[in-house]
Amino acid sequence: MLQARVKVTPVKVFVIHLEVQTQDQNVHRISISSMYRTESLQRKSNGIQIPFTQSSHRWCIMAVDLVTALRKYTTSPLSCLRSAQLCSWLTLRALFTSDLKFSLQTLPRDMALSHALDSSLFEFVWLPQEPLDVGCADVMPVSRRMTADKRPSSSSSAGEFARSLVWPPHSDELVFTASSVIVAMAAQAGGAQRFFLGHTAPVVALAFDGEGRLMASAQDGRQAVIRVWDFRSRQCLAILNGHASGMLGLDVSADGRALLGVGQDSACRQLIVLWDISHLRSGGKPTVLAQSTTEYNIKVARFSAYEEDHLVTAGRDNVRMYRLKAGQLRGVTVRTGAPSKQASDHCCVAATVELHL
Repeated sequence: MLQARVKVTPVKVFVIHLEVQTQDQNVHRISISSMYRTESLQRKSNGIQIPFTQSSHRWCIMAVDLVTALRKYTTSPLSCLRSAQLCSWLTLRALFTSDLKFSLQTLPRDMALSHALDSSLFEFVWLPQEPLDVGCADVMPVSRRMTADKRPSSSSSAGEFARSLVWPPHSDELVFTASSVIVAMAAQAGGAQRFFLGHTAPVVALAFDGEGRLMASAQDGRQAVIRVWDFRSRQCLAILNGHASGMLGLDVSADGRALLGVGQDSACRQLIVLWDISHLRSGGKPTVLAQSTTEYNIKVARFSAYEEDHLVTAGRDNVRMYRLKAGQLRGVTVRTGAPSKQASDHCCVAATVELHL
């Protein structure tokens, strides 16, 4: 299903063209317009035409059931939405696709309307009709007032956050973020999706333990928190509050005993926090093992794959190795032997280094 938050002016006309692909690799066009004078869906040789007859000056959630629209037009099941083209007079604030059915009360955060519980202020239109065989979402958005200078934004897995697209170990699912929602999607064609809900701001980083059982996710913003999940059951095991903002680095040790987070404290200093999460599965609580502020710029942080209680960070003009000892993180600079003065925030350090203590 496709859902869009739009405002249509009654005296103006508009057309929305949706290019959808079915599993037989054929592409079909679904057109929605206020110019169509028929009262119901029309299936023609050049595509499917759906009339929109409820134009008003109010914001509207336009929900299109693509499966129903394609029914009797093709026997092949729907595969994906390839593109959306907007024409003429139309205001669009957000657009997304989902396998779940939402209402005004359960819209995701980026689609939520101010005073969304008052249905008299907004409209919810199903095209061509509301599906009865689709599961309903039970998510209640965080209440907030939309203003002209604080309009909701929409992010996806298009690469805005480099660490928000992960292939978990020993899994056939690809995990990515869509703003505050984490999506685990099966790799095969038409694969099912699982959703991890709970974050209230864009998720900027994901990390897994060595077995793919624990997943950690970090959200940025005014409430920079880290959530730890049981990946198979989607249960949130813990919420970690160690940073004020600026979440950049996140990693889980291979044995799943420790979690590393890099962000900023309330004074905007880079802060490294190390947690013990070894007892989460048995109902225990996470504890802070160590935390340290640093003047070194950090873009990437990882646990060492060879030495326990060691971690490495890389950033602008520096690579550093840290060791946990007596509740403190002690760091030293690593000399790579090359004259390069910069360390890329998207590189993988896999070279023999000379450590100077």
